[in-house]
Amino acid sequence: MSEKVIDRVTSTTGQEPSTPSGYRAAESQRRWARRARRTVAVLLPFVVWWTLAEIANNRLFPGPIEVIATLVDVTADGTIWFHAQQTAQRGLTGLAIAVVGGVFLGVGMASVRWMDSVLEPLVSATYPIPKLALFPLLVLALGFGAESKIVMVTLECAYPVILTTYAATRGVDKHYLWLARNVGAGPLARFGIIMRATSTSMVATLRMALPIMLVIMVVTELISESRGLGYLLRRASSDFDPELTMAVVLLLAIVGFVLDRLVVLLGDFVGRWAGKVQL
Repeated sequence: MSEKVIDRVTSTTGQEPSTPSGYRAAESQRRWARRARRTVAVLLPFVVWWTLAEIANNRLFPGPIEVIATLVDVTADGTIWFHAQQTAQRGLTGLAIAVVGGVFLGVGMASVRWMDSVLEPLVSATYPIPKLALFPLLVLALGFGAESKIVMVTLECAYPVILTTYAATRGVDKHYLWLARNVGAGPLARFGIIMRATSTSMVATLRMALPIMLVIMVVTELISESRGLGYLLRRASSDFDPELTMAVVLLLAIVGFVLDRLVVLLGDFVGRWAGKVQL
């Protein structure tokens, strides 16, 4: 009887229910409410887009239905797959180089004094430089092919990885490393401790670097390329084909969203392995 009274009081005061079943029901309601909010957040831009297209009633501003139909057509005939594959191969290669190299440089700068004194001022001084300004020089040195674009992506994505890893490594509790040295752990074991302690920060950095990679790939392909989504976007704009242009933009948004969700899943896995991470 007393539990029913308490539940009735807590339900009217807005506090948490006092029974396990009440907690489960409240948690289920929160999950459904969160999913509903996310669904609305995804659908709302399409509703606004459709409304503006109907108001404009202009062929140069197609609505989502026409754009999705165009995207389905270019997907069915294989055009979009070819160009998306070119963009993905180059972009992910540059991102992988940036992540691996940036992690080792960040950990090295935070762990080795001479690397910190030599590289930290260099990284801090060159980070504000707009790397895209160097792209014409990369084209002259490496040509119009994939190499210049991979280097461009690596340069843009490496700096956030280096600085985030550097800051996260310096924040590792020194007692863990001292204990590892006292028990005779080698450099690889100490590196593993650092990786475990900084893994959540690296996942967050990866989430930040992925859209940078997509932006750099599209911009460089817009400038100099005959393959890739950036080239397809330029060709569609030159042909005054707004539906194909918006279809490529929509595809980039979908790819970015899918990659972001994959990083969130990676964050959940890393959170179970090395501690809680919220993305």
